[in-house]
Amino acid sequence: MLYIELDGGITRMQPQSINWEPPAGMGNDGQGAPVYGPYWSCSLGFSYLTLTEYDRWHAAVDGNTHTVRLPHPTTGAMTDFLTVYVAHVTPRLRTDVSGVCRAGTTGADIGLTRITVT
Repeated sequence: MLYIELDGGITRMQPQSINWEPPAGMGNDGQGAPVYGPYWSCSLGFSYLTLTEYDRWHAAVDGNTHTVRLPHPTTGAMTDFLTVYVAHVTPRLRTDVSGVCRAGTTGADIGLTRITVT
């Protein structure tokens, strides 16, 4: 199974989707060769997060960099990416509070930026 980790946390979260976006094109150099930005970005889609997991991601939207364990975009090997920004955490649906022990967010999209892929 594929588990995403934030800052080496004990909580292991399994997303339903991981979408990588390679560095954006910045134009051309003086010789006409394409120039690309240095960083990748990634979007994680979760169909369910416990409130603790959701709060942990939401607290990470703090302007500081974090370590996130993700599958490498070209090899698929689980890799720790350092100095990653958690850009946004957007709930897709409302919170499910059908039971005290089962409270959770029934959907969230998480955007990650400044990912250095080697």
